[in-house]
Amino acid sequence: MAVGWSDGGWTTRKDGTSQLGYLVGIGDIELLQGKESPVTIVSWHSSKTPRVAKSSSAVMLQGIGEVDDEMTYARLALYETLIGPIEIRRLPEYARRIPAAVVTDCRGVYDALSRSASSCLGLKDKKSGLDAFAVKQSLINLKAALRWCHSFAQLADCMTKDDSKSRESFELFQKRKFRWKLVSDPSFIAAKKRVKLGLDTLDYVPQEESDHEMTVPEVPRALKLPQYR
Repeated sequence: MAVGWSDGGWTTRKDGTSQLGYLVGIGDIELLQGKESPVTIVSWHSSKTPRVAKSSSAVMLQGIGEVDDEMTYARLALYETLIGPIEIRRLPEYARRIPAAVVTDCRGVYDALSRSASSCLGLKDKKSGLDAFAVKQSLINLKAALRWCHSFAQLADCMTKDDSKSRESFELFQKRKFRWKLVSDPSFIAAKKRVKLGLDTLDYVPQEESDHEMTVPEVPRALKLPQYR
């Protein structure tokens, strides 16, 4: 399967503009079940946002749009490598055959994409709302799961900020010999609170530790690799 970690830094550049970045990796399907898996990073990107962003949510949405495009390319490459030739006219169909997930640490964007059904997905910035609607439709059309993670488990944090704290998650990824997991956190506990609770970066959170509720995105049933013949 393909996994894309997307992050953004609002007005973090020296000239006051914003930065987006992402990492795309290939791992085992068990990642979607919260299990640990080796992950091979196959693509990465860090750059100024293509459009001026009025908020951190706007930056995050641009980043998710970018990583969704790149991840689709990776899914098609995987299909062609593992299964067989593809036809240009049927690209979405082939991409859907490879399981995928987009990971964000922005709660507001996660809620807008996974829960809201209102106009512009409940975002005040209408341009961001239109971006969110386009991203949501793409994720649905290509059957990519959307996952939330706390900021300390965001591997792409180092792609948008130039400080030692932002590199800690990727350094941990290296120390773990490039093994990772998508932490299922139904309570949405923030990274700093997790530290106070004595939880490690990839620890699961007991349900009773929070009053929040969350509908965990289901793995689309169609996302299964064809069997070799």
